[in-house]
Amino acid sequence: MIPDDFEFFVDLLLLCVMGWWFSLPIRYWILRHRSRSWLPIEATIQGGAIASVSFLRGVEAPVLFLGYAFTLDDGHPYVGFLAIYGVNGEQLLPLQNSCPGQSISVLYDPSNPDVSLLEHYDDPRFAGTKATQNPLWLRPGSHLQSPRVPSRLVRSPNPPT
Repeated sequence: MIPDDFEFFVDLLLLCVMGWWFSLPIRYWILRHRSRSWLPIEATIQGGAIASVSFLRGVEAPVLFLGYAFTLDDGHPYVGFLAIYGVNGEQLLPLQNSCPGQSISVLYDPSNPDVSLLEHYDDPRFAGTKATQNPLWLRPGSHLQSPRVPSRLVRSPNPPT
């Protein structure tokens, strides 16, 4: 009887780990699907950093982390983050320098504007790469600024007058 109980426990543990692992991508997929009915708005891309992200043991890729900010009619600023993965850091350096201050179309949830997603992940400005907002790939760290501190947002280089 003991081996059967042990096998059951191992199977249950494995099932729990797999459920936890797959829950985040499934929730993200559902969020992207729901965003089709959200409202579009133009946001301003904020500056960011290039960092190296480890996927597996010994496998790393350079990633450009950027933010975006938009303001609704109520005057409250909202922000979001995105990541652009590259083959090498040199591929991402021009994007790091050229993207801040440009506008990008995002979709926001009208019932909760703190939740927003890019409208198009394959923007031509991303030099043939795709942006992502998948939580598994967009790992918060020291390279991301806090979305709760509006004073850290980079303003557009050509503010409206």
